[in-house]
Amino acid sequence: MPDCAALFSLPRVSLAMDTNNWISFLPPFYQGLIVALGTGLVLGLEREHRQSAEEYTFAGLRTFSLMSITGYLVGYVAAQTSHFWLTTGVALGVLLLITAAYKAQADRQSTGMTTELALFISFLSGNLIAAGYAGEAFGAGVLVAVILSLKTRFKWFVQQISQEELAAFLKFFILAVLALSLLPDAYFGPDNLLHYRSIGWVILLVSSVNLLGYLLLKFGGTRYGILMTALIGGLFSSTLVAWVFGAQSRKAPHIAPLFSAGILLSSAVMYVRVLFLTGWFAPVLTGRLSLPCALMLTASLPVVLFIAKAGQEQQTASEAPRLPLGNPLDLKNALYFAALYVGVSFFMYYSRQELGESGSYASAALSGIADMDAISISTAQWAERSGSYAYAAQVIVTAALSNTVFKMLLVLLRSHPHTRKYAALGFGFILLAGGLWLAFQ
Repeated sequence: MPDCAALFSLPRVSLAMDTNNWISFLPPFYQGLIVALGTGLVLGLEREHRQSAEEYTFAGLRTFSLMSITGYLVGYVAAQTSHFWLTTGVALGVLLLITAAYKAQADRQSTGMTTELALFISFLSGNLIAAGYAGEAFGAGVLVAVILSLKTRFKWFVQQISQEELAAFLKFFILAVLALSLLPDAYFGPDNLLHYRSIGWVILLVSSVNLLGYLLLKFGGTRYGILMTALIGGLFSSTLVAWVFGAQSRKAPHIAPLFSAGILLSSAVMYVRVLFLTGWFAPVLTGRLSLPCALMLTASLPVVLFIAKAGQEQQTASEAPRLPLGNPLDLKNALYFAALYVGVSFFMYYSRQELGESGSYASAALSGIADMDAISISTAQWAERSGSYAYAAQVIVTAALSNTVFKMLLVLLRSHPHTRKYAALGFGFILLAGGLWLAFQ
């Protein structure tokens, strides 16, 4: 069996702090003592504030500070005397004390354990500081204090999530962990085109971006009107925003131009998303894409600003439509994107092999209609392997222009005439900017 002392103590490390810090004039022992006190105060302040309205207070500012100092002193003495059993014995005593306190609270119909666990963490933090890990211990204390302070927000968040969403989230994360652990670390396809485990990471990355947009929109987007809904919705799907806003503009013709501004704004967010995804897999390619994406992003902003300035006062937050987001972490969505990503990768590979550059551009245009994420990531990974960053940038811009044309057609077919007019103008500027950049390459 492992030595029990190793469970509660770390190998002795120099107690001296960074000589450039503000307490470097003090002996090492007092430097550690001050950090231990600060760690305990951070935890104790949060607990004191949380429990100030309760009749029975188990631990607050003083208790947490003393417990952190106790952990530090015990760890210091154990390190100096090599009696590490002392740390183990005191830690067990602290656990017994915390258990008794929990029993007392349970008798008062209070069964929470967060304060008890935080108190033991305070003791461990002091022991860590004595072992020479002052920065790590203080960081852990701050993190615990933040988690404790978010109790109300966590409860509110959980109450807003439906049972179906919660089940889908849990199933996705469990399967994601299993998939990443079970997927082989091997390549497949022609010229080792794809990597099994990389596909798993690609799915997690895209799903995480989708989840961010989903949560932002679910918990705040529509409160602040059409433009904020469009801005956040662009993180999730700019095509979805164009579809929904186009239909909504017919129901609220008095703010139809504002819907066109929202459609253009969500499309601008798409270029930020492209830069993020390509930067994750091929930073050099992101540098190549910065100029065309910036041009296309800003091309429609004058139209957006003009409409927003003229029409924002006519719109209320209640008129912002709710987007039917579905579930961004649904397993079916993840499998769909995996199939789409693999399909686009093979499609682009054989297009380059059989049809040359002209065929690749045509394939990129078709792929861009289906999904910009798949073509962006697939091309970025290919560019990183081949070094053809300039060509890859042109392929992605072609796909982005194709996606823009598709959204413009959606708006022209589904929206109010005023929405069509302004959206067509903004999309026209985007196509002009992207087309001019391609023409000079």
